[in-house]
Amino acid sequence: MSKLNILHLKCVATMADVNCIAVSKSKAGEQVFRQIKEHATFKYSILRLDEDLAANVIFANGKLIHLSDNLIPKSFPTLEHKFDKRETVDVSELCKADGSLTCLSILVMRVRHPKSFMTTQE
Repeated sequence: MSKLNILHLKCVATMADVNCIAVSKSKAGEQVFRQIKEHATFKYSILRLDEDLAANVIFANGKLIHLSDNLIPKSFPTLEHKFDKRETVDVSELCKADGSLTCLSILVMRVRHPKSFMTTQE
C-alpha cells in the first residue's frame, strides 16, 4: 500500500454512528476504506462523503457533530438527510491551520464519581 498523504486516519474516516463509518471519497479515503473492508470483523455501513473535512465527525451521546455547510457544501445535504440528531459547528479558523473537528475534542467515558477537570477558562 502506498503512503497516504493525510495527517491522521481521522482526517478521512471516523465513526458517524455505532454501526456507521463516515469515509471521504478522496484517494486516501478510498485506500482507508479498502483496508477497513479487508480487516474489519464487524460489517459496518459506510457513508461516503465528498470532502475530506466532512468525514471528520464526532459521534457522542447519540448525536452526530459535524462541520457547518459553509465548510462542507457538497456533503452537508447528505449528513442533514441521514441524521436526525446532529449539531453543526463552524471551525473555519482552525481549518485554515490544517486542523479538524476531532482536533478539538477529547472523548471521555462517563465516570461514576467525576473529578474536577482543569480548564483554560477562568
